[in-house]
Order: sequence, then C-alpha cells, then structure tokens
Amino acid sequence: MTNVVLDVAAWRPATRDEFKAMLDKRRGQTSAPRKKRAKPTGSSLAVRTHLTTLDMYSYLKAKFGPPNGLQSMMRSDDSDNIFHWDWNLKAGDTDVYILGMSRETHFQIGAVLTDHDWKSLIIAIKQDFGRIGRDKSEASKSLEKWLVFPNKYVAISNLCEDKHDRITDQMGKFAEFAPASRRAINKKGLKNAQDASKRASSLTGDILELRILTPILVEAFLNMMILILCKPEVRQDKRQYQAFIRSEIDIKVSDLFYKCRAFQVAPNSAHPEFVAFHKVMQKRNYEIHGNIDPDRDTFETVYFDGTIPTYPVPGDHISTFYANLERQYDPISAVADYEAVHLFIAYLIDCLEPQYQEQFRLLVDDPYPGWNEVKQTTGVLFPGRTVSAYFKTRFDDELKVDWS
Repeated sequence: MTNVVLDVAAWRPATRDEFKAMLDKRRGQTSAPRKKRAKPTGSSLAVRTHLTTLDMYSYLKAKFGPPNGLQSMMRSDDSDNIFHWDWNLKAGDTDVYILGMSRETHFQIGAVLTDHDWKSLIIAIKQDFGRIGRDKSEASKSLEKWLVFPNKYVAISNLCEDKHDRITDQMGKFAEFAPASRRAINKKGLKNAQDASKRASSLTGDILELRILTPILVEAFLNMMILILCKPEVRQDKRQYQAFIRSEIDIKVSDLFYKCRAFQVAPNSAHPEFVAFHKVMQKRNYEIHGNIDPDRDTFETVYFDGTIPTYPVPGDHISTFYANLERQYDPISAVADYEAVHLFIAYLIDCLEPQYQEQFRLLVDDPYPGWNEVKQTTGVLFPGRTVSAYFKTRFDDELKVDWS
C-alpha cells in the first residue's frame, strides 16, 4: 500500500461517492461513544520546512483543479481562515487528504508511513513538480502577488498614543511629594522620593519623544495617503511622484487635491485644524534637530556665591525641582500639539468624498497592508491579528531521517 501512496503521479481526485463515504466514515467515528470508537488508521504529518504552501497549492490546482475538500467548502470568502484550502485525493483505494494552512501543508494518509516513507513522499512530490512544471507555473502566475509591508503610520501612531496616555496620567503629580521632616528619613519617605525621581525621568522622556514623534506622525500619514490615493498618471511618472512625496509638507498638503484621487475639496489653509497643525510644524525643526538654547530652555534660576548655591524660590527641594522641570518640558503643550495633529488628520479624511472615507480608514489603519505591483494599488490583506492552530501531529523537521 505504501508503494501506491508514493506513486504521486497516479494520484487522482476522490469521486463524489468516495467523498461521501469518507465523510460518513468520519461522522461515524466521531459520533460513536468514546469507548467504542475505533482508533484512526493511517498517518499524518505537517510539513513546514521542505514544502511551501505556494508550491503545493499551485501544484495541486494545476493537477486536480480547484480545491475539492470540505474545509474549502466551509471557509469564509476572505483570508480570515485557519485552513485556506484542501484536497481529497486517492492513491488507488487509499485516502490522501492534503490541507493548507498559512505556512504549513498537512497530510493525512490512510496508510501507515514510516519516517523514511514520509521523506520519500515529499521527495516524490517535488519530483512531480518538474513533471507538470509548465502547468504548475501557469497556476502560480494566475495568483495575485502582494507585497506585505509595515505601515509606519500605524507604528508611530501606537507609540504616540502610548506616550500620550503616560503623560496625561503622570503630569502634575510632582507637587504631591512634599515630605515632612519626620517622614523624610523613613523608608516610606525614601520610596516616595525615589518614585518621584522615576516619574520625572519617565515623564520628561515621554514628553520629548512625543514632541519629536508628533510631526513625524503626520508626515507618515500623508505618505500613506499618497500611496493609497495617488493618481495613476502621477505615480507612473517617477520623477513627478518622487518630487511629490519629497516636497515640503505645506506643498505636499496643497498638492493632495490635484495629485490624489477621491478628494471632494482641497484642504483649506485657513481652516482651524489646518492653522493649528501649521503651528505644530513650525516647532518641528527645533525639536527634531535637538537645538539647545539656554535662554529659551531654562527651567530654573540659581545664584552662586563661589560654590554656595542659593535659590530665589522656596519649597521642598525635590518636588520643586521636578515641578520646575515639568513646567519647562510643558506636557500640556505637547499633548495639545499631538491632539491638534489628530484633528488635522481627521480634517484631511473629511476632505475625501464620503463614499471613500471608510475604505481609506481601513487601509490607513491596517498595520500590515499589501501592495500589488501589477495593479499599483494597496489593499487590506489580513485581519488585524495573526493566528495559527496546533495539532497532535509531527512536523517534517522532526522526522528521524537525513535530509542532506
């Protein structure tokens, strides 16, 4: 029976009656009382190393036509499935069931296969690739090729959101730490001082990062908007397209209406959201280039008599120092700028024709969208999660065989 299974060239699709008989057999096995269930016969293996699902799908489709398995009949018509395709085949009278997940090909064979048999089967399948190479190539060429890429706008947006939440949670809390003398020397007072120090370090770092990331956030959004909506004639002119995406941000925004699809109105520079955004961008160079100006950046004044410092402001030294530091880093302004950018982004989306707005949101918020080189278009390829399933079966890289 093993030799029949290894004769891959002689495999054939299961007939309707054979398919029905197989389902009846499985139904009988699962519906029987647990103690009376017959032990499954045959062998199974998941291949994740020596075969790709692209090769297997193209090969099986070229050889047997569209998938004919139960999972293919039951799958939802999108990419949000654990099992994407399956074929019910026959090797003589032996069942050969092949199921495809995202990166694994699962085999269920109605015969007992040793580790060396499995190796021989995988090699035989690869050899059969060459025998029907032209048909397999045509099947592969019929598939749409998409390049999956990370959406930097989403990545930066998530970082900014995290910084925003941490800043709003911590801002204004330094005045809470003002220990009395009797508490300053105990463990609780020491811990409070340490907590204040950590909070100040975290807050000032988050503020600085949010200020730097905020203008980058809107630039990443604009670049995604151009990628998604750019008119074909502009995209096909490489010189014009490169000039568009590399232009100054004010020019880029004003060109959106003329060089992108789906805009019902041009962004208006006098609109309140546009004006607020422009003020944020005016601060951009100072923050991003790390400019240092003691007059502008000072947060405290101290007077020295030689090496003796004196301060014009009284109070608890630690809490006053951190409160001054917070005031200089100005979390309120940093949060306001971040929120102004979000309002501007919402305004740009509102400039689109209503029927395109929801579709655009789905694309621009997708963390890993796809790019079709042939169609020159973006697309949402997968749901916002990565899932898999694991079974009590061995993998090909666990077989006790020599693959060299």
